[in-house]
Amino acid sequence: MMLLSRLIATLIDIAALLGMAAALALLAPVLRAVHDGVAPPRWRQAWDDLVKLSRKRRLRPGFASPLYPAWPVIAVTASGAALLVVPGFAFGLITAPLATVPLLAGLLALALGARLAAWLESGEGGRGARAAGAALRLAIGLVVWLVVLGALAVRAGSDRLDAIGGLLAATPANTALVLLAGIALALTLGCYELDDPADYAGPERALFRIEAMLRRIVLLAIVLDMIAPVPMADAGLAATWPVGLLTWIIKAGVLGLILIWLAPRRFAIRLGVAAAIGCLVVMLVQAVAVPTLLIAGGGVLVLAGLIGLIRRGAVLEAAGCVQLGVASLGFGLGATDGALLILVTIALARLAGGTFASAGLIALLALPPFGAFAGDVAVLRAAFRLDIGLGGVVLAAVVLTAAIALARQPPARFTMPPARRAVPAALLLLAAAALGLLPWLIALPA
Repeated sequence: MMLLSRLIATLIDIAALLGMAAALALLAPVLRAVHDGVAPPRWRQAWDDLVKLSRKRRLRPGFASPLYPAWPVIAVTASGAALLVVPGFAFGLITAPLATVPLLAGLLALALGARLAAWLESGEGGRGARAAGAALRLAIGLVVWLVVLGALAVRAGSDRLDAIGGLLAATPANTALVLLAGIALALTLGCYELDDPADYAGPERALFRIEAMLRRIVLLAIVLDMIAPVPMADAGLAATWPVGLLTWIIKAGVLGLILIWLAPRRFAIRLGVAAAIGCLVVMLVQAVAVPTLLIAGGGVLVLAGLIGLIRRGAVLEAAGCVQLGVASLGFGLGATDGALLILVTIALARLAGGTFASAGLIALLALPPFGAFAGDVAVLRAAFRLDIGLGGVVLAAVVLTAAIALARQPPARFTMPPARRAVPAALLLLAAAALGLLPWLIALPA
């Protein structure tokens, strides 16, 4: 009886996914027309276009490869298989053991790869460039999704969607992680919005449109399984189905329309990437001690600044990156006063750097009498107290930064700026120098 109940729930789930996929496909052109400021088409225009395409004859360019007719079939088969597996309104479906992150990621990657291959079937260079741009956008989306879903799977201890969503939703400590993960997954859905390959016509083009419809609802269902699994129905309890199904339809409809509206906007993808980085940071903070993260992050910033100097990047930016890294090390090592001195000096030196470029650079290179020098000394003391090797590495990085930056400066760098710009810049640098002298002056009476 339990098996029969789960089978019926699975069939209802598939029907609900297909129905929502069709509804979103009908509404997507209308919303995009409103977004573009043009007259919206009829609400059933997408269905009429699909019927017309299915009745047209197949066309095949003379330059097409033998796999030309296979790409739409592969794409729609992969997305259709993902739809049969992904949970919708209920957990505990018969297909639940197959609904894992690796399997769904592989099916979606296969569908998207087939679509890109169909684009590349064209012999025109412009299409190839367009396909390359789409591939880059897809790569960003896939990386974000794999990183975020991988982080959630590690936290839940399982790669099954029902296990991930159920465990994370039941643990209040994971609220921030789930929220950032949901924002990252939802906003990067725009990476997967691809046009139909232009050289395809007739039923093959109709297959690509069906694939896009199926893929959209699969991605949407994954997002809902991760961030909004409550209230989800239990496939083994028929009494929970009505509430679970109604709730899922409302959630999928509202979120789907919002994401269709946001898909053409570039800022959404950027915010999604930022949210994915925030998700990783939250997970690391919860799993690793904060001082360890600050020390590791500081090391990365110092290394990035040195690489920028060696590769002849902008000197001020590279030196500032090194000092930011040293400040992060200071916070991690407990040298808070020194780290704050470095941060304030960086701000003052960068504000004054446009007028007194060389003086601002000296302030960023931790040379006396500026505040970064006193701050670096405090950080180095803390580093040597913890480990002599760490202190030696930090000292070598600071000295190497100063040597490379000074060696790259042309002669006669100082110029006489206009007075009205020179006065505030000079005051800022004097403030940075006073910060550097302050620790020594405080220590004199003692």
